Amino acid sequence: MERVREVAVVPVRHGRVLLLQRGPAERWAGLWEFPHSPIEAREPLERAARRVLREQTGVHGRLIGPIRVLRYSVTRFRYEMICFRAECAVGEVGLSV
Repeated sequence: MERVREVAVVPVRHGRVLLLQRGPAERWAGLWEFPHSPIEAREPLERAARRVLREQTGVHGRLIGPIRVLRYSVTRFRYEMICFRAECAVGEVGLSV
């Protein structure tokens, strides 16, 4: 199996979380998910989490974590996703869960 390491961020503000929806041309179109991305070679986990938060949401926040590590397989891929929480002070966080 091919190993993939990713970082995910759960942006939270006033009890609300931010989810992103996959575009119509992407695999699993319409799926709602937390911002996430593969970890770049030799990239520290917190730096990867800050990059994902900034690049995918434009929201700034204080990272907490890692809060959870998820491991799962899809077809020939074995994923390890390291999850952080981000307490957001600036920006709009949209959807309640």
